[in-house]
Amino acid sequence: MNHWKIVTNIYNKVIDKCPIGTYQAKLKKTAQNYALRMYYGILKIENSHDPNGTQAYTYCPKTYSNACKTTAGIHVRFLNFQTEAERFNAFNSYFTKFARFCQMLDESTKLAPYMDDYSEPWTDKRFKEYFGLTDIEWQLIDNVIKD
Repeated sequence: MNHWKIVTNIYNKVIDKCPIGTYQAKLKKTAQNYALRMYYGILKIENSHDPNGTQAYTYCPKTYSNACKTTAGIHVRFLNFQTEAERFNAFNSYFTKFARFCQMLDESTKLAPYMDDYSEPWTDKRFKEYFGLTDIEWQLIDNVIKD
C-alpha cells in the first residue's frame, strides 16, 4: 500500500469518528469553568518537533499554564471542561504523536481529534485502538512524527 493511501485511510477514520465540525462547535469565545485556550488559524510552534525546521502547527499553547490563561485574543477560542483533570488530559492529548499527525494532515481546517470524553488521558495507544489504526498506519505516523 502506498503512503498516500495510508494517509487517506487515517484521515477518513478520524473524520468518521470525530468530525471537524464537532470540534469547531465546541470552541467558544468565552472562557468558563476550566477553560483551555485553543488557537485557530495557522500559528507556528515555538519549538518545532521537526528537526529539519519545517513549519509545524498547533492548537494549544506550548505550556499548560499558558493554555489555562483565560484572556481572549484575536485568534483565541476556548474549550471548556467540567474539571481540572479533563482540561489537563485534553491539553496532553494535543501533544501526542497521533494528534500532531492529524494537525499536519490538514492545515487548512486544522484536523483536531476532539474527543467527547477526557475523563481519562488520551494516549497514542488509546487513539490507535479507538480509531482502529492498523500497524502499517501507525508505523507511518511513528516515522513521520518524531518525539
